[in-house]
Amino acid sequence: MYYITDHPHITHEQISTVEISELVRDGFMPAVPFNISMSELFNRSLEQNYVPVVDDRNIFIGIVTRKTIISYLMTHHSADLSPYQNALQKKDAGPQKLNPIFTLR
Repeated sequence: MYYITDHPHITHEQISTVEISELVRDGFMPAVPFNISMSELFNRSLEQNYVPVVDDRNIFIGIVTRKTIISYLMTHHSADLSPYQNALQKKDAGPQKLNPIFTLR
């Protein structure tokens, strides 16, 4: 879509001859190696909706979505989330300040 908006005078016939490599913007959703650390993967997911993953030959092997990361955290770090879950269960008690970032109402 960005290519079409950047090239408003392109015809339907011309667009069918455009190579895929011309459509992908440089630096858009940069891929990470398959052996990236979890903390770096989390940080990257804060900047992107999904993170493309490549193997050691720089060949695309898949993506990691934010949903997958959130599910992982809920499963493997549920003890870390207990203050937030407790606050949500006591939502009728009024606003509770958990830390400087989060305020639940």
